[in-house]
Amino acid sequence: MGRQVNFFANQQDLDELFEFISSVGGIAIDQNGKEISEKLFDILSSSKIACFFIKAKNVDVLFNKYHPDTVCPAASGILELDFSFFENEKDVICGRIYLSTGISSPDIPEIREIFNRIKKHITKNYVHEKTQSNQKTYLGKFAFEELCSGNRHIANALCDFTFSD
Repeated sequence: MGRQVNFFANQQDLDELFEFISSVGGIAIDQNGKEISEKLFDILSSSKIACFFIKAKNVDVLFNKYHPDTVCPAASGILELDFSFFENEKDVICGRIYLSTGISSPDIPEIREIFNRIKKHITKNYVHEKTQSNQKTYLGKFAFEELCSGNRHIANALCDFTFSD
C-alpha cells in the first residue's frame, strides 16, 4: 500500500520538478544509492533507467538482501520516482512519485513531508486531467502546451489518457 501521484512531463517539466525536489530537501539517488548530479531527463534518455529514489539528507538507505547493490525503497522508507520508457526526446513521459505506507515501511517524517510538498507542487502547478478509466493524473505545464499544439505525443503506449472536454 502507499500514496502516489501520477503525472506526464517533458524535459522542461522534469528539470523544473527535479529542481523543486532539491529545494525541499529531497536528494535523488539511483538504484545503487548514488546521488544523481546530472539532469534527470538526460539520464532517462541515455540509459533507459526508469526508476529513481528520493531520500532526505539524514535518512539512511537500506539495500535489498538478495541484491546487495540495489536500494530497497520500502524498507528504507524513501520515495520512488518511476517513469515509463520512451522512444525519443519528443515524447511526453508518464511518471509517478510513490510513498510506501505498508507495515514493512518505516514512517519517516522528513520523507512524508517531502512527498507532501512534491504532491502539492504537482497538484497546484500541473494541469489536472483524468484517464479514460477515470484515474487522476497531472500534466506538466510545458508538456500540456506541447500536447495541445500537436508537437508531442505520449510515450506510454499502454496509457489510456485522453483530454477531457
